[in-house]
Amino acid sequence: MSAVNLWSVLKSIKPHSFSQDDIFEYNEFDSTTITTSNGTITTMIENESKNDMPYLSMYGSHRAEESFELLPEWLQTYFEWHGEQTRNPTNDTKYVVLSCLRICGGVSDRLRTLPFFLLYASLVPRVVCIHWPTPFGLENYLVPPIYGGGRVVDWRCPPDVTASYPKVHTKQALIENNVAFDVHCRHSYLECYGNSIQEMKKSNDKFVFLDLMRHAAEKINIANNIFQLNTYTDKMPLIGGWQFVDLMGDIFRVMFEPVSELTRSINNTMTRLALKENEYVSVHVRSRYPALNNKKLEQIDKGGNLDFEELSSYLRPIVNNAIKCAYLLAPNNTILFLSDNHEVTRDTITGDISVEGGVLVRPIGIDRDKEPLHSDGTHPDSQISDFYPIFEDLLIMGGSKCVAHGMGSFGAFGAGLIGNRCRAIHRIYNGNSVACPNDRSKSPCIPTNETYGGKKLFGSVMDGKGRLSCDSLDAANDIKISSN
Repeated sequence: MSAVNLWSVLKSIKPHSFSQDDIFEYNEFDSTTITTSNGTITTMIENESKNDMPYLSMYGSHRAEESFELLPEWLQTYFEWHGEQTRNPTNDTKYVVLSCLRICGGVSDRLRTLPFFLLYASLVPRVVCIHWPTPFGLENYLVPPIYGGGRVVDWRCPPDVTASYPKVHTKQALIENNVAFDVHCRHSYLECYGNSIQEMKKSNDKFVFLDLMRHAAEKINIANNIFQLNTYTDKMPLIGGWQFVDLMGDIFRVMFEPVSELTRSINNTMTRLALKENEYVSVHVRSRYPALNNKKLEQIDKGGNLDFEELSSYLRPIVNNAIKCAYLLAPNNTILFLSDNHEVTRDTITGDISVEGGVLVRPIGIDRDKEPLHSDGTHPDSQISDFYPIFEDLLIMGGSKCVAHGMGSFGAFGAGLIGNRCRAIHRIYNGNSVACPNDRSKSPCIPTNETYGGKKLFGSVMDGKGRLSCDSLDAANDIKISSN
């Protein structure tokens, strides 16, 4: 979408008809059902008949349609093609399966590369589907919303994908068996990814699997900056650290909404805490993240069992600084505190914290009776619902006015869901706290013709047609805020 087209779309967007108070109620909704090659999808739509169905203002068909219009033209075209393929599959329909082939990582690590993988799949082209072998499939937590008269990006894989999933995940085995295109480029990334796309074009297999060999932050950033390169015109926002692309919130809302039970849980939590979309600031502290020189945290990162009493003198200054950062982002708003340890949360929300100028604030939070599980940990006796807290925290962050986050990509995912429009970083990679205020809402816009010698990824359009303007991001976010 060119800058001119983007503005015409933005000007046409009208605030949806739901008030801020809608988030507190089970609204009057009916269900719409659509059948694709991957099964049946049911989504909630507004209706005059009352059905006691849970509803969130931040996600669902009403938000998917708005977000679709803000995507670049190439991605809109791919999503339309994707929908046609899944609604009318044939024996020739082929899939690129986004899965974890060696290292899964947490929810945010698995989904941070989604923008690049969508670009990759669009250039083959193949239908993107997501298959998580552990701990449970993503479809147990998120489903595709139906929007715009029956359009849907059904990212759920057909049932027979399980039989094709690689049994051996060593690099050599994946290469020798030719069952997975596991992108692992060390240099000349544009050429390397282009060659990988060419190889996938040659495959006649119904399913091919795609993942990064390493989920290191810098590898994901390289991939997502190629997405940026193919999405923006003269300048593009540069991705760094654990940052998500600014469009992640719109991509997410087109592709995902929470399952009904999770929607109900989020609705109940936000009602209990009196949270309204765009009227609170979220702050996330990854208490168990294995910071440098802290062997204790390395042992409990994914397995849990943090001893807060033992680590309180280490964690409390980190938490206090994080709350201050959140306060400085929007001083007159409620502060929602989230963490990967329930005792850290309880300690934070049961006392006043001194912030700027001696002002005392008391954050609110979800007082749980046990630690949220890490999706990359070993939990053999876990149930699907045991991982609901991960998605509840993430999706509630996605309704924030601003987000303050620290180490790891989970808090950054929450900021990405609001388009990075208002965020601060309270803690960096080495575990040290960072003084606030520090505005991280604006990424530097760098000239696209200085990146990879002005080249685009293999097969993509070169003339800038249908691309976004880096300078239009602030205006787009302003309109999103007012419409929500």
